[in-house]
Amino acid sequence: ELSPECLDGAQRFLKPLGVSIPSYYYSAIEPVCTTKLWHDVKGYNDLQHFETAFVVKIHAAYYPAKEEPKKCFEFFHPNWHIPDPHSNDHNRRYIEHTFTAKSDALLHGLAGYFHCDLYKDVHISILPATYSDGMFSWFPLFMPLKTPINVKQGDTIRVHLWRRDDPHKVWYEWCVSEPTPSAIHNPMGRSYFIGK
Repeated sequence: ELSPECLDGAQRFLKPLGVSIPSYYYSAIEPVCTTKLWHDVKGYNDLQHFETAFVVKIHAAYYPAKEEPKKCFEFFHPNWHIPDPHSNDHNRRYIEHTFTAKSDALLHGLAGYFHCDLYKDVHISILPATYSDGMFSWFPLFMPLKTPINVKQGDTIRVHLWRRDDPHKVWYEWCVSEPTPSAIHNPMGRSYFIGK
């Protein structure tokens, strides 16, 4: 989750025509219904766990959107166009995506995936469409919603995801704004963050 910051920091050792491995990667998300995982989170009986992105192998789940997972944040390396090497503004991200519900469902959160191009056509991925056979060391993210949201067939599911930082940490914030607005989860990284 700190790959952009780590590779930006190491870039000063790379010659101008040097190659970065990985060269490109992106995350993707989709709505998910998973009663089991949501109840596991609820079992902690606190806000902190509802504002934490869990790395977990998602078994018992239903994906209510007609669409495939949608691309969120992408990063290219080396990045020779960093405007200010003392700032991390270039690694902050925001995305808004809409999905269409293919059936009535109870939405419990978002499932997140990762695809990485190592070099040329060599990649590793947990994105369902490009999943790497034998991949057992990476798992999707489950980003829970504190209050599940009822969706009806044909509803628009509008989701928002931020990748934010300050001088000491990087964190994600997420929410749903349609069909029923949720709270923004993990504002300012109050419950979950990755230390720099």
